Amino acid sequence: MSNYNEIVLKQGSTIVAYLAPNFTVEPVIKNNPINFARPRGRGPLTKDLGRVNLEIVVQGTFLDSDELPPDHVAALETLFGVAPGTPITAVDQVNRLWYYAWEGGRFILEDGADTWDAETAVALDIEDGTYPSVIIGEVRRTADAGVTKRTYMIRLIPGFKS
Repeated sequence: MSNYNEIVLKQGSTIVAYLAPNFTVEPVIKNNPINFARPRGRGPLTKDLGRVNLEIVVQGTFLDSDELPPDHVAALETLFGVAPGTPITAVDQVNRLWYYAWEGGRFILEDGADTWDAETAVALDIEDGTYPSVIIGEVRRTADAGVTKRTYMIRLIPGFKS
């Protein structure tokens, strides 16, 4: 099991959400080629227009603090500014994510050794695990596993600051 701080969503230096160990990160690269049908059975032609779209799908479940390891609970208590032992619900964590998604802006995703925080092409270093910063494209509730669990999909769109 990974540590609570292995997958973190931030805005600047502000932590938005601890997503590990209950979330997975799946980068997706989608190409947008054109396919031309040709008459008389000559077979189709395809053309790569170089329109590549990137997205990162982060899926998992927020849990109430009483279901989390002690170090994760302590980090959440600090994040929410509450006294030790104060319960932090899955809904509290989702509401924090909703707030930041609603406010918008650029975000940083840290996933182990990979960091999605480069705002310009100059800062990009794929060999070192530095990728473009992200914008929240979608936050979707996928299924409800119970009162204390909230399962979500977060779609992040990486790209450089204009």
